Order: sequence, then structure tokens, then C-alpha cells
Amino acid sequence: MEELGHPLTWTTHCFLDGGCGRQGLFGHTNGFGDFVLFDPPLGWPWPIHECYARRFELASSADTLNMRSTSGVQVKVTRKRSDDSIFEISADVEKHRAGISVIGTVTNVEKSFVGRSPLFSNLSNQQKSDVNRVLDGRRSHIVLASGDGYEYGVFVDLDRHPLRFRDTVAAKIKPMRLMNHVVFVATQLIRFNFKN
Repeated sequence: MEELGHPLTWTTHCFLDGGCGRQGLFGHTNGFGDFVLFDPPLGWPWPIHECYARRFELASSADTLNMRSTSGVQVKVTRKRSDDSIFEISADVEKHRAGISVIGTVTNVEKSFVGRSPLFSNLSNQQKSDVNRVLDGRRSHIVLASGDGYEYGVFVDLDRHPLRFRDTVAAKIKPMRLMNHVVFVATQLIRFNFKN
């Protein structure tokens, strides 16, 4: 999904590899490179299409994981996987004190997240100063899914590291205290370029 710069919702079918092919679904993007598939009807509670929720499981069959880079190159990785569930990893200052190295796929990109999110509106001057100090220019947010079934929400600087949906990256991330939360921030990012 390329960046549009504005939200868009459209009717579509389940086009995911290994998906059900069902017609009458809704695709939605916030316009900054991510997307999601919803089952009808649109609106609360916003039912995410089951194949989309299981997209990483569907992308793998047996011991082979098929990945496609943003340039369209097919890559086959053979490995054992004991569980096809996706687990979101919460940042924990004690548990992840030394940081984490992750190789994975960008599954969501929210450009300028800090400026657009209600979480960061109506902050005091001290809170704004703390956010700027902790994030140090990392005002966008991505979700990074590793091949071993873990997802990490990470604050990044997209001006320094322009990332898009489906990019494959190696990242070093560390937990940081941000207001009343602990979040992951990227300390190093390398985007893989697959050549034909």
C-alpha cells in the first residue's frame, strides 16, 4: 500500500495469499502506507476480516514462509515454526533493559503519529518537553512483525528512515518511559533492498 496522504475506504474481496477470496469486504487505509480489511457492515465494532487477522499464518504453509519485498521479489525461507499465532510484545524496562534486535516486516505505518494521536493532545508544556526528550524526533509509529510471530510497536523517525508497509528491516529497539507508559523506540534501523 503506497502513501496516499489521506484516508480511503473501498469495497474489495479477500485478496490475501491463502485467504478465503470472499467478496464484499472493505479495505481501509489511513493514507500513510497501512491498510486493514473489514467485514461488513462498516462501523462499530469494526469487525476485522478473519483472514486479515490471520495473514501471517496464511502466508506460511508447513515449514515455508513466502515473503514478498516491496520490489516484488519472492523469497522462500524454510524454518520450523511451533505456533502460527501473532503475539504483541509490550515494552518492559526491566525485561528488555539491554534492548532487542528484530528482523521483520513493517505491517503498519502511522506517519506523524505524535502530532495526530489524541494520546498526545492537550499536553502540558512539561509533558511536551518530556515527549520531545524521550522520542528525540521519533514522532511516527510502525508495527514490526518478526518471522517468529512477534509484533512490536515502535516509534521511529520516518524522515531519517523512510519506511513503508511491507518493507523488511533489521531494527534495534529499546524500551523508554513515556508519560505513564513504556514504549519501544528505534535506536537503529536498516531497510533491506531486494534486487532483481
